[in-house]
Amino acid sequence: MLKRLSGILFFLAISLPITTQAQVWTTTERWDKDWEQRFAKFVASYRVNKDLFVGQESRYKGIRADCADASFGIRAIFAYENGLPFAIVNPSGSRSSTDPYRNFHNEIDRFDYISIQDQKVVEFINYIGLSVGSENLTRHNTFPLALKKVTSGDMFTYRIKARFGKYIRHVYNIKNVNPTGSYDVIYSTQAIASKGLPMIRREQREFVNVPHTVWGFRRFRWPEYLGRSVNEIPAALGYSQEQYIIAEREGGNFFNFVSRLVRTRVETPQAKLKRSLNSLCIEARARISYVDQGLDYLSQIGGRCMNYQEYDAYSTPARDAALRKTFEGTKSVYREIVKDALDNQIDPTLFGMVQTLFTSSEAYLKELKHFCPVEYAQGKSLGLAELLQRQNSGRLSSHPNDTLEHRWGEPTRISETNCKIHY
Repeated sequence: MLKRLSGILFFLAISLPITTQAQVWTTTERWDKDWEQRFAKFVASYRVNKDLFVGQESRYKGIRADCADASFGIRAIFAYENGLPFAIVNPSGSRSSTDPYRNFHNEIDRFDYISIQDQKVVEFINYIGLSVGSENLTRHNTFPLALKKVTSGDMFTYRIKARFGKYIRHVYNIKNVNPTGSYDVIYSTQAIASKGLPMIRREQREFVNVPHTVWGFRRFRWPEYLGRSVNEIPAALGYSQEQYIIAEREGGNFFNFVSRLVRTRVETPQAKLKRSLNSLCIEARARISYVDQGLDYLSQIGGRCMNYQEYDAYSTPARDAALRKTFEGTKSVYREIVKDALDNQIDPTLFGMVQTLFTSSEAYLKELKHFCPVEYAQGKSLGLAELLQRQNSGRLSSHPNDTLEHRWGEPTRISETNCKIHY
């Protein structure tokens, strides 16, 4: 009988899953200002790169992160590697302090079945990504910053109103504040998350959506400040509402004001105009991959009309608006130079290209197209001047069910899509 009982126990032992520790990782440290500085250095380092979530050699391959998920993922990875607590507000949990599911945190026992520690973290981050987004990140898990306190590891979030009462939201992770007052950012999108693509990095990003209500420059709350009034967060940690006061006062000039406030090096007119034109070229060419992602997905689904979630992932109204504002930003730099009669300090070809872009002059049209050809398909290329003209005339389509010709504003006899415009 004893031998038979021993056999049963052995069978149960090998049949039941091996139980691991009842948390995603063990907390051994506590957030403080020193750890925040280390987090900033981590985000600024080579460790936080485009392939962090998808690279073959990455410990965290398999994380499916859109814009907000990327922010949560970067923070969680740093906390995991350093034994720090990680907690964010669970949008479906009660606000009761006694509710064990009030927050998502690293002591959750949902992933005990995973024996590989790094993989447990990957699944934890993916689990969070299914439940939270930019609204949760901005409203409940971060706080607004004093503009001079913004540094590596902080975020810029925005929400803009689209049609039919819908909103478009996005999050940029700041890798560095550049000496000239622009930002080095890394971020993801829904299309990137669904296709398992690398994140996007822009080393010279100038934001265009002015902060309002709770949206703007943000920093992660420590776990002990979750669920508490934002006014309880000490100013010593960077908390301030000043950006909203300045945004109300400055309006569309807000980012020029911020640039002058935070820059550590004053650019020459030549350097500023060249940087602005380079940024415009990067933004214009970036549209190629955005559109191609939508066209590839459209082919995969047999050309049927996209539903709301698909439309949300593959349409480009916010990105096209950002392209328009980037054109406007370059035009503003050009006008400032003309107003102050500084064109004699600019390389004639550079000034001529920008003048061609924003006036009726065609003197440097060939040089402008050679400087930044937007090759959006085999044998099809636009210069910045023609791209601006097509955008201004409303010919660029943001709808992911439209053809390549409509997406890029080509003259065509093909009808535009009849599929629903979700926003």
